[in-house]
Amino acid sequence: MLQTKTPLDGGQPTPRARLRDRASALRLPYVAAHYGKSLLWCASESMFAYLLTELAHLPPMAVGCVLAVSYIVSGALDIGVGTAFRQQLSTIAACSRLQLVGAVTAAAALLMLFSVPVVHPAMPLVAAASVILLFRLAYAFVDLPQNAMLSLLVENDARMSLASLRLVASGLAALTVGAWASTIVYSSASYRPLLLIPAALTIAAITVGSSGYLRRRVGAWRGGLHSPIGAPFIVPGRLPVSVWRLILVMLVINFAAPVFTRVLPYYADYQIHDPLLGSSAIAFVSLGALAGPPFWYRVLRGRSAEIHVAASSLALAAAAALFGLAGWAGGSVLVAAAGLVGLSAGGLGMAIWSAFGQVVADAGRGREGLAYGLFTAAAKAALALDAIGMGWLMSDARFRDPSSPHLLLYMTLPSIIAGVIAALLVLGWRWGAGQRVPPDEKMRYGLPDQVSTFSSARAQPMLH
Repeated sequence: MLQTKTPLDGGQPTPRARLRDRASALRLPYVAAHYGKSLLWCASESMFAYLLTELAHLPPMAVGCVLAVSYIVSGALDIGVGTAFRQQLSTIAACSRLQLVGAVTAAAALLMLFSVPVVHPAMPLVAAASVILLFRLAYAFVDLPQNAMLSLLVENDARMSLASLRLVASGLAALTVGAWASTIVYSSASYRPLLLIPAALTIAAITVGSSGYLRRRVGAWRGGLHSPIGAPFIVPGRLPVSVWRLILVMLVINFAAPVFTRVLPYYADYQIHDPLLGSSAIAFVSLGALAGPPFWYRVLRGRSAEIHVAASSLALAAAAALFGLAGWAGGSVLVAAAGLVGLSAGGLGMAIWSAFGQVVADAGRGREGLAYGLFTAAAKAALALDAIGMGWLMSDARFRDPSSPHLLLYMTLPSIIAGVIAALLVLGWRWGAGQRVPPDEKMRYGLPDQVSTFSSARAQPMLH
């Protein structure tokens, strides 16, 4: 590996150069492992409810409660794992080891659950709940290390780029799972169970293989993984306010955005009678999510994290409203609107994750595990509420009525409301941060006119 050297350090690479070399060497393995992790997540999000209600024939409300409990338990596990493995989640080498162990276990649990319609079509509720909880436990050991490395691998100026690549990998995973879900939804009922096993085997192989690839590349790197790079840091006594603000934004957004993709297979099955149109809508959501991060990165490059979050939140609300109108009207506009929902959600995900990674790297060093555990726990608490809502919706006989507007409204209204609320919160915090810093202090310390509420910039004057 070519390393940058300067004449001032006797030909030895500088700490900053070692960090850049390390990021360059591990970028591709990290993104590949994120793709494998996202396959697990997208498969569970898109198909767990559909599999248990439509193929295993469990009561919808019972399935909703099982999924809700699994999300709550998963969120608690995230916090517990993040706290218990705090030291391991502060180093890249330990993170890669934990992710590989979690990938093997989570892939096995996914394979067990997706084998249900073939091995045991009338799966008992207790058995379904047990396997789902095993998956959630194992997934924590995949998810938290992968997320913590966003703060450990790169410098601040490269974090938005890495977050964008992460979301591209997530978009590819969503596209892969979406194509597979479309095949299952529009296949003959007798063939649906048989299609699950090869899909689950493929997902398991990619997840374990990509995590193993990252582990091998981390193990092969000798450029300073275990030695501190840059200035020493002090572990904070508590997490900064900016971390809690982003946790609140994640709670609001995750309460709404995933509803759309989770309900879309049902909408395609019951209300879009054209298989090509339904499959295209599912695919365009994933294509939009794939294009979203680089699109928003280019459009808003140089803008603050708040502008990224607010703009993509409002775009998500507008795209969901357009999909609702297109659903009433029908036709190919529906497919374009689905793509815009994915485009906006992809940009929003990049903005939130890069901002959180920045905040944790700036002010949460040594507490990466707890910070990311709380962050993902907030997301899963919102998903638990969504799962209960899904169970309630599917218990209503009008859910499968092609003429009923309930399904379309349930898909779109949460994204509209949450997108507007998230944008108002972020812009309100931004305005408040600017108001609290006196003009003479901004000038003295060279702070911008609008101080970021998602960074440690406002704390800098106190450190001088």
